[in-house]
Amino acid sequence: AKSHQGRQCLRYTSLGAHKSNTIALTGRTPHSAHGNLANDATATATGVPAAKDKRRARVIPALKALRLVKTVNHKVVRAGQKLTYHLKVTNPNSVALKHARVCDRLPLGIVYTSSSPKAKLANGSQCWSYPRLGAHRSKTITLHARALKGTSGRKTNHATATATGVPAAKAKATGRATP
Repeated sequence: AKSHQGRQCLRYTSLGAHKSNTIALTGRTPHSAHGNLANDATATATGVPAAKDKRRARVIPALKALRLVKTVNHKVVRAGQKLTYHLKVTNPNSVALKHARVCDRLPLGIVYTSSSPKAKLANGSQCWSYPRLGAHRSKTITLHARALKGTSGRKTNHATATATGVPAAKAKATGRATP
């Protein structure tokens, strides 16, 4: 194909009666493209009316990963002491996301006591589900936990956030438990 006035052009010297030719073109849209894009094609031949075809495509921008931030109120905790974790999941996209879910797996020696909103236990993690997370919206979770007696050492708490159609986000908070 040769480029002519911003169009890709193919030229055939002859095309037999009742014959056809299929042409496949592929291209990329710029990262900033969105909305409806038009793709027009025209076939011409000497002595024959031009044939035109117009196709429209909807370009959906690539979605960004969720953002997940996690903090803890104590970097050093004594056995038996209470901890408060804050998790904030944010949808940085201009469209709402479906089936958002945040799951937090507490380390050994740290136990869940309560949370706001209330969590559901799934595969050893405390999880919160949101059927819809609006565009540029956030949800904040407060998780209360307690360090068990006899626990000590470095304790890292891992959390993940997922939603349909976007990469998962991960966050962690690390502290130290003393007996």
